[in-house]
Amino acid sequence: MSGTTLAFLIVLLALSIPILAILVDSQLGKALASRIESGRTPLDAELQARLVALESELERVAGELEATETRLERVMEANEFMTRLLSQSSGGSTTASDEPDA
Repeated sequence: MSGTTLAFLIVLLALSIPILAILVDSQLGKALASRIESGRTPLDAELQARLVALESELERVAGELEATETRLERVMEANEFMTRLLSQSSGGSTTASDEPDA
């Protein structure tokens, strides 16, 4: 390193120490320290209300999905039953509508 670069770094370091001390002691530094210590940021009232609304909407959609799943299972069971009935009724005998036209 050249002499001027080293002198510049020393001056920069010397000036950054008091600037850093002022920032840490300020309201901004105290607020930042309290957020770091608490581990999370506080939610304002509007954001909290939005979060509650989204949670309730998610619960409603999950309930509707569960109800739709139940209805789909019932339709599938009915479809299987109808398929069994149709296969049993057409398996043993042929009707006039099943025979090709001559």
